Amino acid sequence: MAFMIDTEHHILKRYIPEVGETEVTIPENVQIIGKYAFAGCNSLYVVHIPEGVTEIQKGAFRECEELLVVHFPETLNTIGEEAFSFCRSLGEMILPESIDIIPKEAFSHCTNLIRAILPRKLQKIEDCAFAFCKKMKYIRMPYSVHSVGKNIFFQCVKLTSLTIPHGMENFDCAAFFKKCWLKFVLIPEDIQNVVSKDYFSAAEVIHFVIQGYLFSVYCDPRLAAALCEPAKPEHIDYIMKSFIKERHTANLKAFLECGFVEIGQIDEYICFAIERRRYEAQTILINYKRQHNGYQPKNWDL
Repeated sequence: MAFMIDTEHHILKRYIPEVGETEVTIPENVQIIGKYAFAGCNSLYVVHIPEGVTEIQKGAFRECEELLVVHFPETLNTIGEEAFSFCRSLGEMILPESIDIIPKEAFSHCTNLIRAILPRKLQKIEDCAFAFCKKMKYIRMPYSVHSVGKNIFFQCVKLTSLTIPHGMENFDCAAFFKKCWLKFVLIPEDIQNVVSKDYFSAAEVIHFVIQGYLFSVYCDPRLAAALCEPAKPEHIDYIMKSFIKERHTANLKAFLECGFVEIGQIDEYICFAIERRRYEAQTILINYKRQHNGYQPKNWDL
């Protein structure tokens, strides 16, 4: 093996592989793995990065298509854009706790990546970080994440379960759901500034947890988007009428208990249930009103 190293700045500029070389250990005096240093080295299976390396620059391992294992040091605190993009053989990625940002396209097109273990203090995930990771099944985002870019899971067609962390500054459905087949989404109560559009059409059934209540909805992109920000008045109305119309009685009960619907609105939904001949929903609504506002008989009383 041969390394081109800038010894003054401790930067590994380029790795020149020998024929048949499948495993490499980076020299101890290296602190920075430079731009595209290993790019296109298709023979490599395993890379050992020693303690003391603090930065992997842009595209450093891009298109190392046979790369299976990367051992990261705890000293690593920076990964550059596209650092591991098109590493099509990577099956698992365990990032050290010192990483706080996953940059743009860092692991995009890692088509065999099944799971990624993210640092507990991760702050930010940038655009398309895991795009086209078509075998990724599950990823748990740490609660420290407060900002995500666009399309971070674009075309992650095997991703079926996702936990969205508390306290995010901006929650854009496009970042999480575009071209995904997500079926279980845990959305915390304190999510604010939701940007929701019709990005749910890929899944047949989607499950949401809101204020501890489980909601299961069939493929209705508008309803799923509304459930991302259920306190909005226009969304409350759409959610309630959808649950009544589609006879989603368990969802209706749970949504009422979340407290988004004011007691003064209940009569409107009772009338809607009567018009649609949804008598089980009518009963649920009347009982809810009795429980929370006392018994007030009307001409629709059962």
